Amino acid sequence: MKKVLAKYWNRFVDQHAIFLLASLLLFLFAGPMIQVQYYRELFYDIVLVLIAISGFVLIPKKRRGKIFLVLFTLNLITSLFDLANIVEPVYGISNLIWSIFFFKVLYEIFLLSLDKNYTSANALLNSVSGYIVLGIIGATFFEYTQNLGFEPFETTFEFYELLYFSFVTMTTLGYGDLLPVSVEGRTIAILLTICGQLYIAVVIAINLAKYLAVVDSDEQKSNLDEINEKLDRLIKEKEKQD
Repeated sequence: MKKVLAKYWNRFVDQHAIFLLASLLLFLFAGPMIQVQYYRELFYDIVLVLIAISGFVLIPKKRRGKIFLVLFTLNLITSLFDLANIVEPVYGISNLIWSIFFFKVLYEIFLLSLDKNYTSANALLNSVSGYIVLGIIGATFFEYTQNLGFEPFETTFEFYELLYFSFVTMTTLGYGDLLPVSVEGRTIAILLTICGQLYIAVVIAINLAKYLAVVDSDEQKSNLDEINEKLDRLIKEKEKQD
């Protein structure tokens, strides 16, 4: 049984980048389509667990830390028992723990982008996931300032609306339908704009360059192998003629 579980876990680790990106896309696009609040919250809980498992693969064991694991376990317990709807402080703690987790995932993706040996397709997929994570972090920042009474906008918005504004700001589209009016809101918007552009220019660009370099190297190696095979055939044919 252990061997079977280990086999599937190793497969999951090898494909973790696909699972992480797929889970984040479900979080962004599928959740808001669910109209019934109970099922929507249940869906988000399941997707967040998938994101957590996929994200933990990125974190080396020596840097996970017992405190982080304890905090994360507490967050899972609050989600499973739906304490967020009963005790308001628990809801804030739960959101804080998820924010710490997303920061950790983003940090690990950044470190991996600087690793010259990390050149697989997973690196490129993880860099895309990191960009989505950055947008989610931006939305949580707006939600915190909103809950603390700083009123970054003229009215109170739901999380998905804040998530929409976060990505619009990161990509510098600036539709103008949502506008930050407070100093705190505008400061976060400025930081998001800078981080969003730098992330594309640095992290995604580095991972894309490394991946293309590996692909080009593999093509060159394949061409050399073909040339060597042709030379071997020619040598053998000449030896037969002699």
